[in-house]
Amino acid sequence: MSRNPIYALHELFAFVASAELQFLDLMAENLEKDIEGQLNDDEIDLDNYEVNLISQSNLLRARRLLEEHIQDLNEILCFFRHKGDMITWSQSSQHENSAIADAAVNDLEQDYQYLMNRAETLRLHCERAMTIAMNSASIAEARRGIQQGKSLFKFTVLASLYVPLSFTTSFFGMNIVQFGNGNVNIWIFFVVTLPIFGISALFLFYDWQKLHKLYRRWVAI
Repeated sequence: MSRNPIYALHELFAFVASAELQFLDLMAENLEKDIEGQLNDDEIDLDNYEVNLISQSNLLRARRLLEEHIQDLNEILCFFRHKGDMITWSQSSQHENSAIADAAVNDLEQDYQYLMNRAETLRLHCERAMTIAMNSASIAEARRGIQQGKSLFKFTVLASLYVPLSFTTSFFGMNIVQFGNGNVNIWIFFVVTLPIFGISALFLFYDWQKLHKLYRRWVAI
């Protein structure tokens, strides 16, 4: 202990390393469940879309926890690697005990280096899982848009069936001489309807941006 003062805390550091290993095992298990859940979602409906959002929140929290633990492990490793900069303790003359203490500290440093590497690997897995979650959310949103487009198409087809019927009933309901219901000639209907239809088609199909550019050029001249 007098040769290497860190050896006095050997059991404490070993206990912390064991607890950290259990934490990393738990994080790895949870990440594996999240990734498998996202890959097994063949049909992405509204409920699965909300679950995917919850999974993204869990992954963000997991990454934040891993980054905090990585920082703590890095500080412990820096403490081990700069143990020579500590205050000089009285040196022991028992070289055998000194070798045992140094070996125990080196084993601790290797254990914490392993924990550091595993935490870094889990953080990379977490970031990949977040990428998968965001891609799944994008796919879900695209599928929802396609489904809404199909519903809108059905509504458009249904409306296109009723528009001619509405026109026919309105046409035969007019007070026109030819139908025996009034004193207005049928040609008046076409004289009024065709200009209105032409103006409506102009508003619908004409490129108003091009017209605006032409107007600006004309004003500039």
